[in-house]
Amino acid sequence: MRRRRRYGGRLAEEPRQRLATVLGTTSNRGAFSARRTAAPDGLRIDVAGVGTLSVPVTAAQARQLLAIARPAQYGLGEQTLTDARVRHTWEVPKSRVTIDKQWRNQTLTPMLAQLRDDLGLPEGCRLKAELHSVLVYASGQFFVPHQDSEKSDAMVGTLSVILPGSSQGGALIIEHAGSKGWVLSRRVPSRVRAPRRRA
Repeated sequence: MRRRRRYGGRLAEEPRQRLATVLGTTSNRGAFSARRTAAPDGLRIDVAGVGTLSVPVTAAQARQLLAIARPAQYGLGEQTLTDARVRHTWEVPKSRVTIDKQWRNQTLTPMLAQLRDDLGLPEGCRLKAELHSVLVYASGQFFVPHQDSEKSDAMVGTLSVILPGSSQGGALIIEHAGSKGWVLSRRVPSRVRAPRRRA
């Protein structure tokens, strides 16, 4: 259990308590998930060992990303594990990835304000996106149903940015309290296949 700290003689609230307080001040009834689409104009993603990604990402570049990727891990309590029966996909080390600041400022930041409204969060709060991982799903890969672990005390949700690409297939499904939301669903099989190598 995390201890509370005192500042100026007052007991500091835990992050979750502060979040509950903020949510309690709004009468908006937002959705448990939201989806927005933006044009890739101005988006520049540089990956060390691959170069600048084209948008849409080509199958050839997807294979290049797979060549520098590693098996994706997942959190279970305090542990970080690798198990292809639970999470079978590839992760590009985020230390290799650089996203252009101009796109962040001109496209991502305004979109975060829209997502805040979609989710019913108070108008005074500001959402900030932090890069956690870059994933590449090849044909037949998956992540079993799970609840995302908190990456920081200030985390309120997961933002998934799905780049357009020449490959198709797969689905991203979000569930909450018995309700289901399909964020992405493509029925055509992927043309990118995972490399055969040991984890």
